[in-house]
Amino acid sequence: MRLSLRLFSIFWLPVACIAGDFKADFGNNACVKHEVTGDVYSGELSLETAIQSSLQHHPALRLAGCQIMASDGRLVQAGLRPNPEASVAVENFAGSGTRSGLNAAETTLQVSQLIELGGKRGRRIALANSEREIASWELASQRLSIVTGTRLAFIDVLVAQARLELAVELSALAKSLSRGVATKVKAGKVSPIEESRAMVDVSRADIAVTAAQSRLEASRQRLALNWGESGAHFTRALGTLETLPTSPPLAQVLQQIDHNPALARWPSEMKRRDSALQLASAMGVSNIVLSGGLRQFADSDDVGIVVGLSVPLPLFNRNQGAILAAQADMAAADAGLSTDRLALLNEVHTQYQALQTARAEEESLRTRVLPLARRVLKATSEGYRQGKFGLMEVLDAQRIVFESRAVHVEAMASRHRAAAQLEGLIGTGLDKLADVDLLNPEVYP
Repeated sequence: MRLSLRLFSIFWLPVACIAGDFKADFGNNACVKHEVTGDVYSGELSLETAIQSSLQHHPALRLAGCQIMASDGRLVQAGLRPNPEASVAVENFAGSGTRSGLNAAETTLQVSQLIELGGKRGRRIALANSEREIASWELASQRLSIVTGTRLAFIDVLVAQARLELAVELSALAKSLSRGVATKVKAGKVSPIEESRAMVDVSRADIAVTAAQSRLEASRQRLALNWGESGAHFTRALGTLETLPTSPPLAQVLQQIDHNPALARWPSEMKRRDSALQLASAMGVSNIVLSGGLRQFADSDDVGIVVGLSVPLPLFNRNQGAILAAQADMAAADAGLSTDRLALLNEVHTQYQALQTARAEEESLRTRVLPLARRVLKATSEGYRQGKFGLMEVLDAQRIVFESRAVHVEAMASRHRAAAQLEGLIGTGLDKLADVDLLNPEVYP
């Protein structure tokens, strides 16, 4: 039983969830390298298996996962306090007179500790936390991109399989027609020239089969590259192009664009910029160094306590340049969000229009062109058997049917591709939007 291409809906990424969910689910494990074993994919391949394999083995996803691990390390480092410093000083020795040798030496053992003021440590932690959230959104974006890319590659395989089936069917039909023409030639009912024409058509059909096989192998290889295989070991991609995606109203689609990580990341990005500004301001506050220790006097063997306090004078460097830069970054946040939103809206409109165009073309081919072409072929074939038409009319009608079927395959593929692109932009399946009632206040309060 052939599986529907819509299998993606059972495991589609919950892109609308918060960044913390990605931290919990896609953290350190995403940085682990998983070796690919070709025999795992040696049978029939479903879309679900293809996507799961891509998410497990794609190097871009591993790179993003390692970035999260790196941000974890930076978060740990941000929370560490400065180390204390120990020092030993020997004074008043190797001089002259009573200060010669070590008899009057003074030895000081001292421990110093930098005290950070202005809340620097807490603000470093806040900045590292927000950077960690952004790394999580980057991982989510990579996952979404990999899912979309794998779906598109899977669709290409289904298209290539369908085109090969058409080519094989046309080849079989051409050979059957050629045998019928040969019988008529032997019976003296038609000219031998028609047999030659039929043989030419058989040769062209065989060439088309070979070309379709090559295209299928190339598309299989492109799909396997998504999980790092050097060759496509699966036998067949499971699915059917006939199960077509839905086309919800544009207003419903636009309601979902905030689920895209490109926009969903911006609250974390604004928090990061604000944390960077707060840290830059804190860095303008001078730290102090406290020190304390013991001093031994060699001439009397007495011991004294030494206490010190060091405070830098903020005469020149108050971190004002870094503060100005952080303020500018903060002011640009709204513009960055608006720019990303406009770019995403433009892409959504483009893909939605492509989906509507492909839908209209596919429906016209399926409901009008194909039935008419099949009726013409049936009538022409019957007329040929009755001697009303020649072989050229039959071959022409046959060509129109198969060309129309091939165009229909491409139209169905265009619907699937546009839907996959659109769902990759809004982060949810279009079939999930079909049941949304915009007039229901519980949906959009």
